[in-house]
Amino acid sequence: MQRAKSPKVWLTLVAILILASFLGVSAWRNSSPPCDQMGQGRGVIDSIEQTFGFAQIKLYTPGAPIHPGISRDHTIVRTDWTTHFFRQHGTNCRSAQRASFSDLAEGQSISAWSKDLRNNNSYPGTFNASDVVIVMPTTQ
Repeated sequence: MQRAKSPKVWLTLVAILILASFLGVSAWRNSSPPCDQMGQGRGVIDSIEQTFGFAQIKLYTPGAPIHPGISRDHTIVRTDWTTHFFRQHGTNCRSAQRASFSDLAEGQSISAWSKDLRNNNSYPGTFNASDVVIVMPTTQ
């Protein structure tokens, strides 16, 4: 009887260990935007599609020429529960404050950084974001 329970105990311990490692890595990551690095994705939000904690944010550049048969979206930024969100007023990235996914809206300018520092070779370019900064316009 004790042997039959043993796999359940081990599976539970392994699940707890995996969850703890994910939470530890998330907490360990820096809680400020990566101002010193160039963002891999920059543009205006065209659309946001969200399902089960994951999202795809499609970006475009206003004023860029649109070619027939090709989407105006040049980048797709994918987010998940580990993505950090910030709100920046003006041009000073270091003064960015924490934000959340719910602060995103179509028409906003954003910069995003890739988790693995790469962008795939598709069009539109797609990557998994580690950080997203909402760039708020300066008010005068």
